[in-house]
Amino acid sequence: MPLAAHAAFPERSITLVVPTAAGGGNDGMARVVAQKMSQLLGQSVIVENKAGANGAIAAEFVARAAPDGHTILFGYIGTHGMSPALQKLRYDPITQFEPIGMVCYS
Repeated sequence: MPLAAHAAFPERSITLVVPTAAGGGNDGMARVVAQKMSQLLGQSVIVENKAGANGAIAAEFVARAAPDGHTILFGYIGTHGMSPALQKLRYDPITQFEPIGMVCYS
């Protein structure tokens, strides 16, 4: 018996969560990436800024989201390097995230 067809991904808008304030460097890069993703995927990509706690607020929000690829994190050194080294977190930066790709480095 053939496998049932699955809906094409993404089946609805994608939320790209940025762990820094609107207007900064990470936000600007995320908006450029979101625009291109939207064009390539044929689906809206919404940028949502969740600043605070060196990125931990945004990272925890994404870690608790359904693992269906429709909520993604624009992670950076704060979310996956500094915060885990400096504070107890309510998310695991290793097991609760899958890397998609690198946008830039400095």
